[in-house]
Amino acid sequence: MTLVDAATPDGVSARVTVATVWHPPVSSLFVPDGVRVEATATSRTVLR
Repeated sequence: MTLVDAATPDGVSARVTVATVWHPPVSSLFVPDGVRVEATATSRTVLR
């Protein structure tokens, strides 16, 4: 897994993006290099 980006766009929330390459369990001619999978999560904390 690779960290692609980590930022605080507005100073209150945090956004993190990670990516990896998934390889099918059985060798496939259609995706020999695998499939890139990317996920982004945003979290916001509000202190009162």
